[in-house]
Amino acid sequence: MIAGDLEKAKVCVDRLSDMTPDWPHTQQLADEFAASSACHPPRLTLSDLRCIGSGSRVSVCLIAKDEEAQIGLCLDSVASFAHEIILVDTGSTDQTVAIAEAKGARVIHHPWQDDFSDARNVSLEHATGDWILVLDADERLNVEDIPTLQRELKQSGILNYRLPIHNHGAKEYGHGYVPRLYRNAPGLCYIGRIHEQIYFTTEMLRKRWCMRGALGETPIQHYGYREEIVQAKDKRKRNLKLLERAVQETPDEANYRYNYALELRNAGRGQEALGHYQKAIDLLKTLPDEAQVPEFTHALVQQYGSVLLEEKGYEKVAEMADDPWIQRHVASASWSLVQGIAYAEGKEYEKALGALEDCIALRHKPVLSPGIIEVSRDYRPSSKERFTINWSRGKKPVRPLRLP
Repeated sequence: MIAGDLEKAKVCVDRLSDMTPDWPHTQQLADEFAASSACHPPRLTLSDLRCIGSGSRVSVCLIAKDEEAQIGLCLDSVASFAHEIILVDTGSTDQTVAIAEAKGARVIHHPWQDDFSDARNVSLEHATGDWILVLDADERLNVEDIPTLQRELKQSGILNYRLPIHNHGAKEYGHGYVPRLYRNAPGLCYIGRIHEQIYFTTEMLRKRWCMRGALGETPIQHYGYREEIVQAKDKRKRNLKLLERAVQETPDEANYRYNYALELRNAGRGQEALGHYQKAIDLLKTLPDEAQVPEFTHALVQQYGSVLLEEKGYEKVAEMADDPWIQRHVASASWSLVQGIAYAEGKEYEKALGALEDCIALRHKPVLSPGIIEVSRDYRPSSKERFTINWSRGKKPVRPLRLP
């Protein structure tokens, strides 16, 4: 409006009203614009509208290194709807770059800095779409789910979606929701040297602009947990190295503590992991309730409890179950199952039955972090892995349960 181009200004105000209908500043601007006697009906050309944006263009952003075995399938799965595909390559020596370019991706060469957030943020800097969809090379979308995605892009008042992710190839990981689809808004960035996250900044901006976050219905298919992939890339060794460095650099960052504990557990060092899980919880407790991020607290508490079961720390699980902070922030079928097992091992059978009843009641409630697959909504045990735990009073499980 200041530049005098009222026609384009009106289109921008209309689109802002669609994106942030509950933001007071939007309504104030719309009212001021409507009251202006100088405002005329828009007479824009098609090229003008393209410059401003259609509102549903998707930039698919990835980072990759030596992913020739999987990158083609990933890019094929998004080619039909992507406005652009941006791949930040951090030093591939195989055919990753050639395959990506052949499939229409714009490849940005960026040196690896031992920092996943650094590479992710480079991809965001080059995105020009209205929305950003973040994938990894070992992920893809099914073609039948694309219409659902396109419907979600047209919803007003939503800053970001948490999309369901289906983890294939590792029995102990269930399905959860991950923040992967969000508007291309200024100020969004990833945080974390490894296991990088964006939900800290999406939550901040969502509240500032009075927008909503939503659970989406477009599932991401993830194949990276297959054991042959984990071993081939030596992911655990790499992750431990980066997380050890991160914890040393920022010892009071709960996200690093949590992920370091997770990698220690995955490396078979469960006893070492316990102290870092507890430290992460202690750090989170210093934050106000409104600063808590649901998927983070759920994942932290559930995994801490699962490792305690593996290390026979049943009394500690029972202590966690009585913690008012945990009761306030964590409720899921998986966490209830962890409690039930701990109570049963401690011969507190009434409490065990109560926790397992809660598990059954919560079984169909969506969870933001991957849950225990045996209690996930779509789990169907095979004849070889029939879930045969007997929870009758006074009896222990027939077999121990591997928990994530």
